[in-house]
Amino acid sequence: MLFLKIMVLIICMVISKTAYVSDFPVENYNGIGIPMTEIFGLDVHEGTSQNWWLAKTDNGIIYNGTGIGLNEWDGEKWSYYNTPHNSRIRSVSPWHDGNIYVGTTNNIGYFSANHKGSLTFKSLIEDWTFEQHQFGEIWSTAANVEGVLFSAINSMYFWDGKKIQTISDGVSGIHRVFAMGDKFIYKQKDENFFQIVHTNPTLRIEKSHITLPKGVKIRQILFNKKDNMVIFTDRFGIYELINGNLVKQVDELDFPNETNIYHAIQASDGYYYVTSITNGLFILSPELKVLRQYSKEHNLGMNTIFSVLEDNQGNIWLSGMPSIVKM
Repeated sequence: MLFLKIMVLIICMVISKTAYVSDFPVENYNGIGIPMTEIFGLDVHEGTSQNWWLAKTDNGIIYNGTGIGLNEWDGEKWSYYNTPHNSRIRSVSPWHDGNIYVGTTNNIGYFSANHKGSLTFKSLIEDWTFEQHQFGEIWSTAANVEGVLFSAINSMYFWDGKKIQTISDGVSGIHRVFAMGDKFIYKQKDENFFQIVHTNPTLRIEKSHITLPKGVKIRQILFNKKDNMVIFTDRFGIYELINGNLVKQVDELDFPNETNIYHAIQASDGYYYVTSITNGLFILSPELKVLRQYSKEHNLGMNTIFSVLEDNQGNIWLSGMPSIVKM
């Protein structure tokens, strides 16, 4: 009986401690310490040392674009699927039709499950000529209710579920594309204005009133808990669109020298998780204040982090070189 009472007391203490930690105030984030992580190395995920992009489906399955194909995590084990010619996947976009859309070098398509549950790749442009295929690498993809947009260096391609349409006028340079409601938005590095891609009723592009200087690369565009657009740049800070005005909320000098941001999310806890090419992961408050920096020595196992994702259980996932990390 005494043993039972002691065990109940210990369980109550653990529950109390857990609740306290999970409710830790934002302003005290610096006291939380080193994160607990599970590192999936190359020998475990069996992909490559280049892990470019994380995405998930509504049922919680996680996908990772790699140097030669696609990883799949079903909650228990990793599976790996090669692309045609073992070409790189830099971006992954699940769509509402259940397919996993990707772009590779000179190819656009999707992975879908066969009757055994394994994924197979289907090209959307099998009937294209050799010359039409020579668009090079797909650098970015994005999906909204209307379809999936693929971005190459001198062209973009829109899939509406039935046909592929090409956008080539005025498209140049490497840039990412982002979903914005039923539209898409992007900024080319050599321009100062953002552009909006309309897909319904017809495919067209118009200039946005939002501008940033030439030379600025856009790494992420998202809408925060206040429904304000937040724009993450590579080396020029972080901006928030407030009442129609673009306000610089985080200066590049707030990060260590030579920080090059690569991706970012705002998780369900309100914090922003911001990855970088050489300086690991940064944690920002809901007010966009830099709180912590985590890197290889803080249980992440790497400093080069390309992508960040929150899973259905609230865990933070990171992908980069050479590992995939669950935090």
